[in-house]
Amino acid sequence: MKRLVLPFLCAAAVLAAAPAYAGDRPNPFGITIVRFDAGTTPAQMRTAIAKAGGEVVTDLSPVGAMAVAPVAPDFGSRIAANSGVTTFFPESMFDGPVTLDGKAGSGLVGPIDLAKSHSFPDPWHDASSFLGVTNPEGILQWDDARMNVPAAWATTLGDKTVKVAVLDTGVQASHRELKENVGTTQTFVPCAALKHEYGEKALKAAGLTDCGTDDREGHGTWVASRIAGALNGFASNGVAPRVQISSYKVLASGFGGLPDWILSGLLAACSDRVDLVNMSITGYLDP
Repeated sequence: MKRLVLPFLCAAAVLAAAPAYAGDRPNPFGITIVRFDAGTTPAQMRTAIAKAGGEVVTDLSPVGAMAVAPVAPDFGSRIAANSGVTTFFPESMFDGPVTLDGKAGSGLVGPIDLAKSHSFPDPWHDASSFLGVTNPEGILQWDDARMNVPAAWATTLGDKTVKVAVLDTGVQASHRELKENVGTTQTFVPCAALKHEYGEKALKAAGLTDCGTDDREGHGTWVASRIAGALNGFASNGVAPRVQISSYKVLASGFGGLPDWILSGLLAACSDRVDLVNMSITGYLDP
């Protein structure tokens, strides 16, 4: 399978399952984005922020910005006085993904009809729909049928040289459906930097306790399995079950995320030269 490297964002944002949504509430830490003139070096950015009484939380220098904890009470006026700063503004929040599917009290997965499954590598593919979900195909993985995935499988099931980045709540790399297909796992939730500035009690008060690389929400793991779930007959298969997943955790369970976390993960994915980026995140923020 030919490698695809998109020149600018190296990303195609594919909405899969319930995404995280942009919210109206401000971030509880007052994290502020500071943008600088083109040509300003990372060192110059850090010096300007320190002189204004701020601390860098996330380095966004590849796009000419920094995410800053405004420690000094007059940080705004001091950073505004710097001629190299083009703009600055407090970040908004992205809420965590909604993971409830179907209706309460609905039935479980129905019996597998193997007679219908001869075209698919995974026998669960054509299991009847469950949890009250209905669709014209009446099968568990109706989306494969609508996307003509079986026709694509006649050509390829994916290739391990192809890396797909999942920017989400993390991925459970040990999961039975994914353990053969998950490569790197990283987090861009800056708990250490936030603890340094505000203390652990402040993080707990804000609901930010999900600081590891693992997935405590489940959404990112589901997304990864939809992309590259194994053909092992255990549960649903992925669209391309032989590609490799790289996890970039940008949302924290029970908290959500800040735009700079998402951008930082995206910049890292581009730097890692992944072939495709999946972001199940939607919304519009106008600073």
